[in-house]
Amino acid sequence: MRRIDFSYPELLSNIVKRLLLLIGKFAGYKGAAVLIATMLLCKGYVGEAAWASVIISALCGFIMPKTLGTIGERQP
Repeated sequence: MRRIDFSYPELLSNIVKRLLLLIGKFAGYKGAAVLIATMLLCKGYVGEAAWASVIISALCGFIMPKTLGTIGERQP
């Protein structure tokens, strides 16, 4: 079994990042997750990697299904 040692600030930061990602995965909360992630990035509580992952998650949830849906449609 592998053991990972984190300090309390690192552990709390990791939990916050994972919560942001979880919120970003819920369909109805993507806009709110992007807003919260951007505010936390501006305040310095999360890093750019966590912010970027929330943005990518939100974009894949908003844009990709619509784009794939329009590609599959037949034009009369």
